[in-house]
Amino acid sequence: MGPTAGGPGISANCSERNRLYYRESHVSKKRINFSLGGCKQCEACVSIAPDCFEIDENTGMPFLKKECADEDVVRELCAYCPEDCIEMEDMEEE
Repeated sequence: MGPTAGGPGISANCSERNRLYYRESHVSKKRINFSLGGCKQCEACVSIAPDCFEIDENTGMPFLKKECADEDVVRELCAYCPEDCIEMEDMEEE
């Protein structure tokens, strides 16, 4: 009988934590380049990345409140903006 969550050896939970740690520690950060030029206020950016975008209560326009995010989030932002207001840039090495 092999290792189980309650038995000897590596538990399934430990193995899952290791996979999550590996994935999180190897995520590439990208800079979000945002231009209001053609924005039609669809709010897709706010729906996809509420930690990066917010709607200005006075203008109704989205604004960038965090300029970098995980690459997969920035790719999704770029893909779902109907007016191509969002572009992905590499982070500069410090």
